[in-house]
Amino acid sequence: MAEKDTFIQEVDEDFRRDQMLKQWQRFRIPLIAALVALLGGVAGYQIWHAHKIEQSEAAARAFVAAQTLGQEGKHAEAAQAFASLASGGHDGYGLLAAFQRAGQLLRAKDVTGAVAAYDAIAGNSAYDANFRDLARYYAALNGLESLPAEEIRRRLGSIPTTSPWNSNARELLALAELKAGDRNQARKLLTELADDAAASPGARGRASELLAALGGPLNP
Repeated sequence: MAEKDTFIQEVDEDFRRDQMLKQWQRFRIPLIAALVALLGGVAGYQIWHAHKIEQSEAAARAFVAAQTLGQEGKHAEAAQAFASLASGGHDGYGLLAAFQRAGQLLRAKDVTGAVAAYDAIAGNSAYDANFRDLARYYAALNGLESLPAEEIRRRLGSIPTTSPWNSNARELLALAELKAGDRNQARKLLTELADDAAASPGARGRASELLAALGGPLNP
């Protein structure tokens, strides 16, 4: 009886081995392909990750080098270095480098170039909307003396009421209207700003002070 059971067990094991061999022969190619793909994916990720780290470190070195140029008074060269960094698509450095570029152009007395640099930030849909609004504000602020009033209005008018820079934009727009000779429009804008509870306290306070200097709020 024991010999019979042993024989049955051996036959069963042989049958299972035969079945496993058949299954292996049937599926070995897709299984090997899947394993190769998995290993290739892991290796690819490791290579990609190492490349990203290398890129980030290179961008950091380039950023520091551009800052050093600015600190040495080489503002035009620094602006060019920041421009290269901003256009390189470096995560975490592109936007900051773009703003730094505009700042270096201002230090180089190139107001036209700085305004264009801020306009480039404002027109880049890859950047966060709040930073684009800030760039519009800086473009108008630095172009206040040289740009036509309509250009100032266009930039500041693009900053929505939901933007954290809206109060500053309205304040600057009032100054632009005053500079353009439209005293009543300036007073109207300042009156609205001074009475706007949603506006920042600083902007409301400055609007009230300027209104007093212009003769008080504009009556409806």
